[in-house]
Parts: sequence; C-alpha cells; structure tokens
Amino acid sequence: MGIFGEAETIVNYPDQIEAMVVAGSDQLSTKTRLAELRALISPTAWQPALAMRREELQELSVPTLMIWGEHDPLGGADAARTTAASIPHAQLELLPAGHGPWLGHPDRVATLVSDFVR
Repeated sequence: MGIFGEAETIVNYPDQIEAMVVAGSDQLSTKTRLAELRALISPTAWQPALAMRREELQELSVPTLMIWGEHDPLGGADAARTTAASIPHAQLELLPAGHGPWLGHPDRVATLVSDFVR
C-alpha cells in the first residue's frame, strides 16, 4: 500500500490488511480488478479518452461528495480542489492520506458518507 501513499495509515487497521489479502486470493475479484485495469490503462499509459473533461464535470447535477487523500500520488490536494471546483455544489473532504483514504481512515470516511447521504 506504500505505493498509493497509505503505508503510514493502514497499519493502524490490521483487519483491513488481512481482508485485502483474503480478497486477493478470490479468483473472481482478481479477474474483475484486472479487467478494470485493462479498461483504464493502455500498454503505454492511462487512456486519456476515459478522463472526464471539465465541461462534463460542470454538467453534474447530483449531490457529490469527494473524499480525497491530500497525498494521493495520482493527484493530491490541488487536483482535488480543481476537480471539486468544476462540480456544482460538490463537497470536498481532504484527509491526510494517499490514494485510498478509506483504507487508513475507515471510521472518518464512514462518518462522512453516512452524514452525506442523510
């Protein structure tokens, strides 16, 4: 998980690490993750055609909660703020995390989601 910036936070939740190891041995789960990666990544890089354009984000009309890791190696706090600013009435919550803030902050993320859907 260090590659996604979660090495410092996920260690506080050993049950999650164990669950991820168990999930990794599930054949259907593995096939699904591989299919998702193949859809998103070409042999040379991310497929730019799959990225949402600012104009598309501006058309969103559903309530949107963005929970983002400040240290996400794929786009940190600045990317989060730029994305949130493009979505009408988006609520942005930045956590001291990497790409998977729910991994190192499951209780905080659960509260944010629960409060948002009420």
